[in-house]
Amino acid sequence: MHHPDQMQAHLEELEILVGRRPLPEELLPREQVEHLREEIVRREYVPSVVWKLKFGDPRVEQLARILKNANGSKVYVWTPASNTCGLHPPIALASFNFDFPFDVNSEGIISLVTSDLSDRLIFDFSDENTSRLIEIEAMGPHWGAIGERPVAVEEIHEQPDPG
Repeated sequence: MHHPDQMQAHLEELEILVGRRPLPEELLPREQVEHLREEIVRREYVPSVVWKLKFGDPRVEQLARILKNANGSKVYVWTPASNTCGLHPPIALASFNFDFPFDVNSEGIISLVTSDLSDRLIFDFSDENTSRLIEIEAMGPHWGAIGERPVAVEEIHEQPDPG
């Protein structure tokens, strides 16, 4: 079972990510979370596309718009603590805080999965040398395919730093 402090930290993390602090009883129970996890692991998420950016890059907001246009379904917001403390019920993609702080969780991992489980997004953020980086992987028939649209990738891919 999870530690009360762990639950407290999870609720704080969710408040930052979903814009409101959920009550513990609103979270989906572990059995249901486990079932969803197994379903996600079984699926093959293709195609996929990866962007590596500096953490806090404003183009992440553009990516949010592109994703919403590609599949605007509600999303599960999954963090490492979701597995032990419970998963937040799906929220509108527009409600997710794409501008989350670097220290939102110590693991540096957040995953979004559409409520129909068809598309998946993984944020992997870490300190490398002196810079904070974020790797964003979009997977699935809608989100993964945005990489096949040159304009979408062009907007976000590594552009030289002005200055």
